Amino acid sequence: MKKLNITNLVPDDIYMSYEEATCPWLDIIYDDGCLISTYAAHTCLKELATSWNDDHGQNREYILSTLDLTIKHLVTWRKAFSTVVTTEDMLDSARALLTLSLSSRDLAVQAQQVTDVAKVRAGSGLSEETIRALVLSAFVAPDPEQA
Repeated sequence: MKKLNITNLVPDDIYMSYEEATCPWLDIIYDDGCLISTYAAHTCLKELATSWNDDHGQNREYILSTLDLTIKHLVTWRKAFSTVVTTEDMLDSARALLTLSLSSRDLAVQAQQVTDVAKVRAGSGLSEETIRALVLSAFVAPDPEQA
């Protein structure tokens, strides 16, 4: 069985390899419009490459299963982040209405926003307890002096 050359698959330097066109694998993750995503992908793959070298590159299934797990965790994190941010933004809008003299139309809008928040949270697959914990850790309470 041929041994994979992990250093060619995941070069040390993103820019040097990309600019010199020495690594076609970088075209897969290189995104000039969003370099932070390139760095994130490269960092993930570099960490994986370090572990890969421990078994001298023989276990091809290892890299695939670890990459699958990494993607699964990132998708889960993204879904939780989206749920928390979306619902908190919606609740902020609903709370803002409370500072106004509310008409029956305003109350209906606020009720719909709260209903929408409940639907997003319910559809997230996360428990309310988990969502509350995520919200508490995601947002810094406003400074009372700046309010």
